[in-house]
Amino acid sequence: MDQVVSTTSFEGFPVVQVDELRHESVRYNFVFAIGDNFTRQLTWKEVTTFLPDMTTATVIHPSAVVASSASLDSGTIVLGGVMIGAKPRIGHHCTVNTDASLDHESSMGDFSSLAPGVGHGRPSGHR
Repeated sequence: MDQVVSTTSFEGFPVVQVDELRHESVRYNFVFAIGDNFTRQLTWKEVTTFLPDMTTATVIHPSAVVASSASLDSGTIVLGGVMIGAKPRIGHHCTVNTDASLDHESSMGDFSSLAPGVGHGRPSGHR
């Protein structure tokens, strides 16, 4: 079985370039850590053309607080200091940035992000 040879790592995990995956036979649980939403989605589409059975992880920083009623889809990254409260839905491959908060049945669409320090609460019209 081939092994990915990565020259960089982050927090002990290899940072793998798309070209390294084209001939790869090792199975991974991926996260697309790309800040730009559009580029993250394009990269995901490209990789899934040659790795259709690819699985993605949901990564939550240990200092983040996530309510048990929250729904986080695969590939989502939740950074440090984040607060996710009652019943929000976060789509696939989203990024919830440092010190952001999402609460009260809010939602984030696939491949979206919440900027650092931003708070998003209940949709208008709810009481």
